Amino acid sequence: MEIGSSSVRPERKVVERNRRIHLKRLYSQLYALLPQPPLATRGRRSVQVPDRLDASVNYIKFMQQRIESMKERKTHLLTQLKSSQSAMKLPLHIEVHDLGIVLQVIIVSNSSDWFVFIKALRVVEDEGGEIVDANFSVADDKAFHVINFKVGEPKSGQEATSLLEKLKDIHLLF
Repeated sequence: MEIGSSSVRPERKVVERNRRIHLKRLYSQLYALLPQPPLATRGRRSVQVPDRLDASVNYIKFMQQRIESMKERKTHLLTQLKSSQSAMKLPLHIEVHDLGIVLQVIIVSNSSDWFVFIKALRVVEDEGGEIVDANFSVADDKAFHVINFKVGEPKSGQEATSLLEKLKDIHLLF
């Protein structure tokens, strides 16, 4: 070593000791992240570093497999949810009949979608109709909703067409 050099290089022994201390700290941090070892291995005084590394590798592989299976389950459940929501949201069939002063709304939907009837009643009331009769019945997997309501003054027969469009729009929104 030169006496006048501006940078003093640490001895090899010190560098190696610092490296070992640093690795030991990293191993300890890694081992702290692992779940506790089974009761059979707790009786031993110390677990060697290679055993700890093997346990870490096995645990990481196990967690990766678990994450993959959870991702697959999530996509499967989301697919089921989307298909059930789309089946519930869209009515199968909507008809509006103009019977003079009374309009009749007939909706055939999935039996699991109970809100179609309520939504249709709200649309009719929003349009200013006075509900005369409203009922529904369920057969197999279909629900039949019938709403009869009075309109104020029958105009050009466009009430039925505009109501049909609003009913279709409202069901697409929900």
